Amino acid sequence: MSNQTASGLVQTERCTTVEELLSLPDDVRVAQLSHRLLSIVAEVLGVVEQEILPDTPFSQLHAAWADPGQVYASLSGPIQELIARPFHSYEFWRLPHRAGPIRSIRQLAEHLSREMAIPAPESTYTDPYQGGTWSWGLPAPRPNGASKNRPAAFVLAGPRSGSTLLRVMLARHPGLSCGPELHLLPFERMARRHRLLTRLGYPWMEWGLEQTLAALAPQGAEQAKQRAAQLVQGDVSIEEVYRLLQGQIGDRLLVDKSPSSTFHPAYLTRAEDLFEEPKYLYLTRHPCASIESFVRMRFHWLLGDHFGVWNPNPWLFAEKCWAANNRHAIDFLGSIPPQRQQWVQYEDLVTDPRATMQRVCGFLSIPFDDAVLHPYQGISATFELGDPNLLAHAGIDPALATAWEKNPPPQRLSPFTKDVAVELGYTVD
Repeated sequence: MSNQTASGLVQTERCTTVEELLSLPDDVRVAQLSHRLLSIVAEVLGVVEQEILPDTPFSQLHAAWADPGQVYASLSGPIQELIARPFHSYEFWRLPHRAGPIRSIRQLAEHLSREMAIPAPESTYTDPYQGGTWSWGLPAPRPNGASKNRPAAFVLAGPRSGSTLLRVMLARHPGLSCGPELHLLPFERMARRHRLLTRLGYPWMEWGLEQTLAALAPQGAEQAKQRAAQLVQGDVSIEEVYRLLQGQIGDRLLVDKSPSSTFHPAYLTRAEDLFEEPKYLYLTRHPCASIESFVRMRFHWLLGDHFGVWNPNPWLFAEKCWAANNRHAIDFLGSIPPQRQQWVQYEDLVTDPRATMQRVCGFLSIPFDDAVLHPYQGISATFELGDPNLLAHAGIDPALATAWEKNPPPQRLSPFTKDVAVELGYTVD
């Protein structure tokens, strides 16, 4: 049975589970989701459903909702319950895809319907870079003999490799300064960095520097934001920014964990240009684990077709990201003396964190400190740019090493991916 509602939607018997929604044709599923979202919005706003139309812009439903961020803050919790998965802000904003924020109930229903079941790829890829667009340019080489900053350390890891966990473990050590993602290495100067991140839709890549400045200085978040803006207005060089940070941390070792560092081989060589004998912590994770996490967390809405690898199918996009980023890291480290690199498997980090971090501390020439084994003590939502799931954990979970096996990626891995995996010591089918 069905009937026409005041909102103009066809009312059908209401589904109650994600599985039931998945069993419906696309148009019916969108209608069902629209009905559910109408109920959610009506409850949040304290009105009756009949007063809301699915195509009415959110900005017209409530004065505060002229700000899309307020829409997301109001609806994200109920939406996550509805779809039984995380619904993160970058999926709502869709900035790298130039789509802009979701602006109505119908748009939201259509988006959620498409994202409910991501189809398996029809075939493997052959070249990870085929079809990808590179939008960043490359920094010019520094002159021979240019002065360098004092030593620092860099965490190299592709997306969804567990690098945020490693970062917060390192941040607990009193001899280290390891703040949120800085995203500095790919650039020469701060003004161009700001312009590119704004134009391409990655404003979040600027937040880590602001958060780090706020944590290192007593003036607070607003003053730190102003300081970051001054660095842009003054078009300060990236080496000067690093020097500023090193000057504020005293004798501690600066550790930079920014996934963008491995997006292009030239970015990695920048670390050699800017620092005296930098060290590298290379964190690896099984490709299937990273791919599953990438798609489950909908990282294809966080990253667009700007990094040289791309596929409209999120499963293949995730696989290409894993393969290319790790290929870049392996090739780069082939030119670095062994004493300046330490390879760490995520699986070891979560199943035997003490032994793993003892090796890491020894590599960084700092004494082991038990604090690194308690990374979730004292973390906050305002200082943890990286893994959107970070605040959902209370301790290091060894089950995460193999959790992906319960829901493995649906594709057959490319030979390119398999070759990289074997180099890293992973068994793949």
